[in-house]
Amino acid sequence: MAFKKIVEIKTPLTAEEIEQEIRKAEQEDRMIDFSNKTISAFFILNDKIRRGINFENAEIRDQFFLGDILIEGDLILKNAKIFGSVYLAKIKVGGNLNIEGLKTTGAINLVGAEIGKDILAEKVKSKGFLSLAKTDVGGSIILDQARIENTKTKFADLVVRGDLVLEGAKAVGSISIKEAQIDGMLDLDDIRIGGDLITSGTSFNGVEESRTEIGGKKIR
Repeated sequence: MAFKKIVEIKTPLTAEEIEQEIRKAEQEDRMIDFSNKTISAFFILNDKIRRGINFENAEIRDQFFLGDILIEGDLILKNAKIFGSVYLAKIKVGGNLNIEGLKTTGAINLVGAEIGKDILAEKVKSKGFLSLAKTDVGGSIILDQARIENTKTKFADLVVRGDLVLEGAKAVGSISIKEAQIDGMLDLDDIRIGGDLITSGTSFNGVEESRTEIGGKKIR
């Protein structure tokens, strides 16, 4: 006798359920919690979130958009699956931005974001571009074992008060870190780049770049 595998189909949260959780978290003075939830799409513009917002292990079936948002705590997208792009432009996060293990079928765009502490992005996977252009980071950026499948990873005009760690990262195209200011160390150990590594105009306090594989040129 053959047994059929039962697959659980999760129903996405409705807009009303999303709004209810946001209001309830505010009333209870806690982090907004969408961890392990399924959401059709997520869009917030011009708002303030006091205790942070958690999407760990969430599935978002379309775009994820936060624009001109102030988050006084952490923004957590750890191990989230997003079937679209992640747009976090011009957001201000007082704590950490945790996108460890995030998988997205689109781009990750943090242009102009201000992160008070660290960007934790170990093992992030993106099939679009990754842009941290004009991003201001109070701590460090950790991109160990990241996988970027598009043509260019951009860190133009980036300000990092800690370290920029790209150890073990892989990019099909080029990695551009132009005109960036890194107060700490630039860690490029074990990176694999199909195109160019561009660091022209960037300042940093030491660099580690052993066992690198760069298909194009080093442009400094």
